[in-house]
Amino acid sequence: MSAMYDAIVVGAGINGSSTAHYLQKNGYRTLLLEQFPLPHTRGSSHGQSRITRKAYFQEIFAEMMKEAYPMWAQLERDSDTQLYKKSQLLVISTPQSSYMDEVKRVLIKMKMTFKDVPADRLLKEFCIKVPAGSKALIEPEGGILLADRALMTFQDQFKKLGGKIIDGTPVLSVEPGEIVKLHTTKGIFQSRNVVLCQGSWAKMFFNQLGITFPLKPMKISVAYFKSKVPGKYELKNNFPAFYYGNGVDEFYGLPAEEYPGMLKLFLHHGPEIHPDQRDQVDSRYTIEKSKQLVKDIFPGLEPLPSIIETCIYTMTPDEQFVLDRHPKFPNLILGAGFSGHGFKLAPVTGKILGDMVMNKRPSYDMSHFRLDRFSRKSLL
Repeated sequence: MSAMYDAIVVGAGINGSSTAHYLQKNGYRTLLLEQFPLPHTRGSSHGQSRITRKAYFQEIFAEMMKEAYPMWAQLERDSDTQLYKKSQLLVISTPQSSYMDEVKRVLIKMKMTFKDVPADRLLKEFCIKVPAGSKALIEPEGGILLADRALMTFQDQFKKLGGKIIDGTPVLSVEPGEIVKLHTTKGIFQSRNVVLCQGSWAKMFFNQLGITFPLKPMKISVAYFKSKVPGKYELKNNFPAFYYGNGVDEFYGLPAEEYPGMLKLFLHHGPEIHPDQRDQVDSRYTIEKSKQLVKDIFPGLEPLPSIIETCIYTMTPDEQFVLDRHPKFPNLILGAGFSGHGFKLAPVTGKILGDMVMNKRPSYDMSHFRLDRFSRKSLL
């Protein structure tokens, strides 16, 4: 039997790593377990970039982002590492989509800065040709998180504080109790508190633990389109990260930073998968939608993607997270269903999960993140 830990976090993605870091920083002897050898590309936290923003129509996310920005900045200072690049965020909605209006309402309510952008400016300044009647705004604090670097920084800082990471160690089963026992391929690990941040594998462990919750892993295909004119869609020339919604589909994109001259674009949706078999699932329709969007609104891009990469979202029906305790075992804490929004919020979700371990009351309305939120609604 291994040593006793104050807390064990299962899953070294961005939310698990943030949680482990927060616990260790607050004096909890913490072990971080990861099923794959680190680093890896099998989950949801790999890649060079993620969008960060305050522009959300979900008020709870906008509120949490107020805290996330300074927490990212503190991690940059602690590690002497740049993790954030300011790019602005451009939000575009066609007449068929109410997304921008909903985002604008929340930004006004939260007293956050934004500017309306006329359609002629979109074409002249950003080389984006939108349908007539489209609306757009710029959120000036929007930007890019350097994803691989951010994940590694959380893990490095965790280890510098005395935390321990054991990778290449799948958890086979969870034995709840006053002392939780984790049966793994490298033996049994035990702790008074366990946080499960297992990404797309969470659903399997929820089932094992008697929890029914509608988690849906999805394969997300990310395409990189080459600019016809060098520099046109690059951050150094003030091209922003962006959202585009047409009432049917939602797309996100980032300036040409990862690969020289190639804009990053992806559909916020994909086919449901088993996380161990994602490459067996055909997701070509998502690339076709991205190609059509390029044809429709990006006259300055080549029509075919030069590079295609994949990752996994784990979706909930309302795209809000699971941050809750097991209904029978309060020392078993669950973080899951980050729905493509979890990376930018990771410092805050790590704090929330860590506070739950420490029996501190989180500073947010946790009804948004409860396991029973859908069953409660059905009883109203």
